[in-house]
Amino acid sequence: MLKSKAHKIVDHQFNNWENEVEGKWVYDDFLRNEHYRHGWISLTSLLSDEHNKRIYVGLGSFDTNLLYAFDRESGTFRDLNYRAAADPFDAKFHCSLEMDSSGDLYGALAQFHDVDKQFVAKGGRLVKYTPSTSTYEFLGTPVEGAYIQSIALDRNRRRIYGFTLSPEYLFEHDLTTGKSHIVMTVGNSFELCQSHNPVIDDNGYVWGTYGITRAFCYETGIDSIRLFKYNPDDGVVDFLDHGLPRIGSKDKGTVDRAINIGDGYLYFGGVAGSFSRLDPRTGETKSYGKPCPNKRLAGLCLGKDGNIYGVGGDNYYVTVFRFEPQSERLETLGRIFDETIQEGPVRIHTAVMTDDGTLFCGENDNNYRSSYLWEVQIL
Repeated sequence: MLKSKAHKIVDHQFNNWENEVEGKWVYDDFLRNEHYRHGWISLTSLLSDEHNKRIYVGLGSFDTNLLYAFDRESGTFRDLNYRAAADPFDAKFHCSLEMDSSGDLYGALAQFHDVDKQFVAKGGRLVKYTPSTSTYEFLGTPVEGAYIQSIALDRNRRRIYGFTLSPEYLFEHDLTTGKSHIVMTVGNSFELCQSHNPVIDDNGYVWGTYGITRAFCYETGIDSIRLFKYNPDDGVVDFLDHGLPRIGSKDKGTVDRAINIGDGYLYFGGVAGSFSRLDPRTGETKSYGKPCPNKRLAGLCLGKDGNIYGVGGDNYYVTVFRFEPQSERLETLGRIFDETIQEGPVRIHTAVMTDDGTLFCGENDNNYRSSYLWEVQIL
């Protein structure tokens, strides 16, 4: 059983999505509309700071104010004033908040604009935020002209790996030298091929997905999204000839979330709603089916009890499950729904669990109101 509460950074309502916005507006239209520019937000990255009992919240927003801190004790948000340091084309921290051992944050900037802005939008930057001084430091643009969808921080090697869009590259940034380089392209030009985030295994190898093309074919096929492993020590990439387990005839195995909980395996939530495991030593995968209704399983996180907690579903029906890695037992815990406002999230993009067992979930892509931060108590 769950007890859910919605926390609101802003709270705007929108009633013109179908008849005016969808399939008609472009980037500049959103900027011209003050209601959407300041009120339409998605919560695209969450990071738990246990020492200070706060949740860092990375947003997607048209007004460039993209970073907040949620104080768990007071239940209030603090604006971290990213707008003052932002470039006009900075649009979101998308799957891209990481913390090092000193408590400093690293993030990366993704885009909302279209290709017509390519000569003025210079590319996504890596940024470091130091909470003790409330200052931002920009570490460079790893791929000139391309924006960054996601990152993973290797604290041991002091490197950041990330995916860009578009085009779809895997890049590596060395925090010690300050230098970046492109590792490879992962796209096939027909579909979105990258996993929602890169994930680092226990040996420090980087995992994600790439897309094949299939020469002389007009369709890439159901199995075009496949796994890769990158060894940063020697620069070698292993391109596996398979992807993750698929469920249903339309599932291509596209990754919605990838996590490493330190048990020797990697765990994946799929855009189609699948949940699966990968053994990085052998490349073997195992399916655990579809634990949530509908599509999307972007909320995966490790609890202090050693279990994985998953949050998935869309179209305002989002549920939570618990997975015990040792027994491989999966249990549905309930639906996220705030009884006081009689509403639930349209879908969840990211989730973290604090040490007291509270689940925090970031809602995204709500076309009818501002997205909320959802606090979920497991009873």
